Amino acid sequence: MSPCFGDRLFSSYDVGSWKPDPGLFLYAVNKMGFSPEYCVVIEDSDVGIEAAHSAGIYALKYSREEEAEKQNNVFSYMKYLVKLLDKIYFMKCDRSSIVKNI
Repeated sequence: MSPCFGDRLFSSYDVGSWKPDPGLFLYAVNKMGFSPEYCVVIEDSDVGIEAAHSAGIYALKYSREEEAEKQNNVFSYMKYLVKLLDKIYFMKCDRSSIVKNI
């Protein structure tokens, strides 16, 4: 068990599914009790991004600075991750029920 992730660390070797097949991501999402559309994958490879998209999961790519400047959903510093996740949350969140209750 990982001290940072507990029992929420999943491996292609355990599942028998290698990227770009979405099996690993779908397995992890299912084990943690979420639906793919409510998840975000942080990846460092193009095949990982492809696997996430195939699973129906929003993906962000951690990459070199020069690549991050040229592409959407690519970032080069972890300090930007919180802002990106906030942006995704507001983009995906259904706020219509909040507006109705005001």
